[in-house]
This record gives sequence, structure tokens and C-alpha cells, in this order.
Amino acid sequence: LSRDFSTPYSALSYEANTEGLRASARAPLGDLVSIDLFYKRLREAELPPNETNRAQISLAGASLDFVLRGGFGAVLGWLESKRWRDEAVPPSDSRRRGIVAELRRDFEKIGALRLRYERVDNEGMTSSGATESKTDMYSLYSSIEF
Repeated sequence: LSRDFSTPYSALSYEANTEGLRASARAPLGDLVSIDLFYKRLREAELPPNETNRAQISLAGASLDFVLRGGFGAVLGWLESKRWRDEAVPPSDSRRRGIVAELRRDFEKIGALRLRYERVDNEGMTSSGATESKTDMYSLYSSIEF
């Protein structure tokens, strides 16, 4: 991954008891805009007790990164994640969709400040029925380079 690669929702984060692949790409769409793509496909490494099939996880995302004047930047992103277990008893299926918007201020050779808004919609199916939730998150990140 390049030094300035960034993806929403911690898509690169570790998930216990999983194996699979992760891929990412960045492509410029002119001098001031680039697109970042990310895909992760995992499955359980070891079956839990009383299960016959491994859980599957699929996560895909895309974001547009804009370079603005004076060290400012912005990001608009999308995420789609699904987790399922074939022929599970009880049924187990969940889906997460989200968007992210971020404003960034880069301080050359020092670090950056990022103000981020995330909207995440979760849907699931369990033995007790369907579930649904929506979450709005606001975050402030800072980084220092040395």
C-alpha cells in the first residue's frame, strides 16, 4: 500500500480466526482527484463447535479523494460488507452498508487532521428474526509523522 493510502471503516483491520485475500488499488482521475478501491474476501479458518460450514465475509469499498487548496482535502466513500454462513442452523446473515465524508488538513512533513462523518446501516438475520440499525459517527483523527 502506498504511504498515503486511506480506506474508510478500517477495512484493513484484522479479524480473528479468518483467512483470505485483500486487494487495494489507487488510480488518479486527473491532477486533483484519485479513486481508491478495496476488496476483502475472508472465511473462518477453524469451524466453531456444532457448525458444518465456515462463515464467509465479503467487503468492498470505493472512495474519491480530492486535493483542495492550502493543504486541504476531502474524501467521499462507500462500503458494502456481508457476512454469512451457508446452511447454518440457526440462520446467520448480516449486511453493512455505509458512506463516509471526510475533510482533511495536511501539514507538510508534520502530519494531518481529519474530521470524518460515517453513516452505517446494519441488517441481519438471526434465529430470533430480522434486525436493523443505523449509526451516525463523527470522528476527529490526528497523525504525526516523524
